[in-house]
Amino acid sequence: INPETIYQTIDRYKAQIASAKAALQSAEVSLRDKTWTYEQMTKLYEATGGKSPSLTELMASKLAFETAQSDVAIKKSSITGIETGLKSAEIDLKNSIIVSPIDGVILKKSIEAGQTVAASFSTPELFTVAENLQQMKLVVNVSEADVGKVKDGQKVTFSVDTFPEETFSSVVHRVNMGSSDTTDNIVSYKTTIYVQNENLLLRSGMSATADIETASAQNATLVPVSALFFNPTQSAEVKNDTNKGLFMPPRNMRRPQVIEEKQKTSKNGTLWVLQNGEPVKIDVETGVSDGKFIQITSNNIDEESKIITGIKNKK
Repeated sequence: INPETIYQTIDRYKAQIASAKAALQSAEVSLRDKTWTYEQMTKLYEATGGKSPSLTELMASKLAFETAQSDVAIKKSSITGIETGLKSAEIDLKNSIIVSPIDGVILKKSIEAGQTVAASFSTPELFTVAENLQQMKLVVNVSEADVGKVKDGQKVTFSVDTFPEETFSSVVHRVNMGSSDTTDNIVSYKTTIYVQNENLLLRSGMSATADIETASAQNATLVPVSALFFNPTQSAEVKNDTNKGLFMPPRNMRRPQVIEEKQKTSKNGTLWVLQNGEPVKIDVETGVSDGKFIQITSNNIDEESKIITGIKNKK
């Protein structure tokens, strides 16, 4: 910031201090004179038994002495006040050189040389500085339907549009307790993820698509989610489609996503298995699901089982 005005203020305070010190020196000389006069008149008054000088003259000398004392005290206080103003101006001079509080990389410059900087109720933003680009923070909006499953420490994989073939990994650091915003009547919660960025591929402001692993299973037996909704009775009632020979679900059947959530909550379901050329109904217990496949935790289904997912009509 241009310090010329501050320099003028400092010079003015220094001149005032010099003047005030000279006035103090004059007041101290006057005080010594008044002190000596008052002491001599007091001694003379006591020596003559009050005959000379008169009591009026003695009191006048005393009053002049006390006035000189007060004048010295006032001059000293005046110097203290001016020195305080000088220190304030020197602080302003020091602050005229604006220094970044951290070492880092400038991401954004919001001011140009010669522009007026005014700070009233809010601090003006001059630069946006990143302290360390080797560690980035990813903020993910998680919908209210899923936020209950997200916990600290869960694994996260994400990708950015700039590097679609690159997959980045990290863990969940914090899930906000308060909602962030509402878009299309969907409430979301900000989830913070810290990412190591040693190769500096990631940059501030990039958009990312993240997958948070809320559950996992090893060596699991998987079946298509659609197999849980197969019903041979409904399938027999479906008319032949000359253009599509595959089984088409009835229109009034609920969406698989909704049913899958219900099945995953209840932890049980029904599969139809082909045995000796005939469909056989088997009740199974289910585990985690990724929306396409679902884990079967019961032992009545293995990798050799022929799971029925639909019926192909003969032409």
